[in-house]
Parts: sequence; C-alpha cells; structure tokens
Amino acid sequence: ETTQRILAARRMKTLSKLKDRTSGAKSTESACHLVTSTLRDSNDGDIPFSLVYVVANHNKSGETAILMSTTFDEGLESANDDHGEISELVFVKGKSTRKLPNFLLDTSEMINIIDGENNVNHETSGRQTLSTSIADANDFNTSSWPITQVQKSNTHSIVTLKNGTRAILFPVYTSSMGKMLLIAIIIFGLNQRRALDQGHLSFLQLVVCHVSRSLTHGRSREEERKQVEALRDLNNEKITFFRNINHKLRTPLTLILSPLEEIINNVSLDPSILSNLRMINRNACRLLEFVNNLQQFSQVDTSTLGSKFKEIDVIKCTHELTSNFESVAKLLKLDYSIQLPSHEELYGKLKNKVFLDKEMYEKILLNL
Repeated sequence: ETTQRILAARRMKTLSKLKDRTSGAKSTESACHLVTSTLRDSNDGDIPFSLVYVVANHNKSGETAILMSTTFDEGLESANDDHGEISELVFVKGKSTRKLPNFLLDTSEMINIIDGENNVNHETSGRQTLSTSIADANDFNTSSWPITQVQKSNTHSIVTLKNGTRAILFPVYTSSMGKMLLIAIIIFGLNQRRALDQGHLSFLQLVVCHVSRSLTHGRSREEERKQVEALRDLNNEKITFFRNINHKLRTPLTLILSPLEEIINNVSLDPSILSNLRMINRNACRLLEFVNNLQQFSQVDTSTLGSKFKEIDVIKCTHELTSNFESVAKLLKLDYSIQLPSHEELYGKLKNKVFLDKEMYEKILLNL
C-alpha cells in the first residue's frame, strides 16, 4: 500500500511537470525535446528512457517517421520564458549530441511507415495487433523498432531489447478536421525491476495524452509561423514587383518627355500640331506621376516613405487644387462647388499654424 502511494505521488508529479513544461511548446521539435527531457529529469524510475518519432508527410506519397528527440540528447540549445522557465529546446548540429546506448534496438533517424516492414521477424514476433490489456500483450521479437506495426495496429506494442529489458510503443494522435491523425510514435523504456501492471500502463497512457496536447500546440504554432512567413514573402514579392515596374516604366517615359519638351518649345510649330504635342506631354506626365505613385506604394509597405512637413496656407492650396476640376464639371454639366472656411474661421479655431506635406496632400485631394 505504501509503495503504491509513493508511485502514485511520483506519477502525479511527473504529469504535473509535463503539463507545466510542455504546454507552451513553440514548435514540434521543441515539444518533443521538452517531453523527453522532462521525463528524464522527473521520473526515470517509471520511464528509464524515451524516444519520439514524429510522423510527417500525410499524403498519398506516404508517411515518414522522423526521430525527433530522445532521452540521450545532450547539449540542446534552450530559450527561457518571462518566468525563467525553459520554453524551447532545439537540437543544433555541431553543438548537440545524441549517443544511443547499445542495448536499444536498431534506431533509424527516418523510417517509411507505409511501405517498409521495419525488419520485424514475423515467425517469432507474436501478435501484431495488441489490445490495451496487459494480459493480452505479447512481446515483439524485432531487430528494430516496429514503427509500422504500431501505425497499423493503432494501439501500444511491447518489444524486448537487446539486453533483455523491455520497452513499450504508443501511437500519438491529434484531432484534425474531425478525424484522428497520427502525429507521432513515442517509445518508453520499462523498469526491469517492476512488472508492467495496469496502473503503470494507465500512467503511460496519461503521459501520451500530455504528449499529444504538447505536439498539437507545437504544430499549430509552427503552422501559424509558416502562414506569417508566407504572407511576408508575398508582400516582399509585391514590393519587388512595384520597384521593378517603376524603374522599367520611368526610363522610357523620361526618354519620351525630354525630347518632347524640346519640340514643344519650338515656336515655329503649327498651332494644331503644338496642341496635340502638349496633349501628349500632359498624358505622359500623368503616366509618369502614376509610376511615381507605384514607387510610393512600395515605400509605404517598407516603412521608408518620408514626409516633408512645411507651413502652408491650407485654404489657398485646397482651392487651387480643387479648382482644376471646374472645367471638367462644366463639360459634364455637373454642379460643382467649393466650400472652404475663411482664414479667420479656420485659424481662429486652430490657434496654431498648419504644417502639411504638400505632395501627399495633393495626392489625397486628387484621388478623392
């Protein structure tokens, strides 16, 4: 009775640590490392070691199990949260190490869990589909981890290791679009001094539930980051397009306007020809202005658009700009009126001088 009470307290403490340390994982990899490191530090009595294979490529071309983390990973790069707790763990090539002990089964870094048979000895392996009952569980006699068999059976499997000890494999699922999706296979070492009973199995199943939540959270954070990066890349492509089109259009327009202005300044031209040339010049200038606006749009997106504020007579400036549309309004037989306050009314209420970027103010009014 005392032993069971101690075991229960230790297991509850382990589950509590798992919840605290892994619930905020920012990536799938970080979630896996947080799980294996927490189990190593908090309960090597019930779980001497653990390995996590993450399942990737959920499509018709097949699924791949990638060894993401193990109890034996050392030198991981960590990051702390605002409370000083480790929030991220990452395996860094050249810095981190992974030295797997010899008693483990052959451990591949990557396994095809659709096509591969994973080296199972079918003659002596026992049943490949195991229930959650301890009494029904038979050991696999394998040369490597039966990842494919766990994926096919949808339940836990027990294997005997090279030194005679045992380990248990669990599939880890998450809910995706109303379906259960296999996201990982987790391997727990079993204590050789204590038989696997129903209480121990129930504890391991609770650990798997925590692992599922942690991996699901890490996957969602990864997907969010990928979406943000995709939007950023799309925005950068848009900015690059605006910049390129700006330069490609500005050069020929400049080459058109320069000689055109020289021709217009020739007083010997026929008035009708001169009128047509001026119309061409006005439209070319308008097109050049549109091109310059494209450049400004890209500057706004990159936060490099500068403003030059100067003191101006806002009433006079507004009247001059809006008066340009009077002739168009008359041609279209539209009622067009400009209503502006007097200088005394405006500046009497403001009691301050008015500073505007004249070019930007003009663009705003003209676009209205």
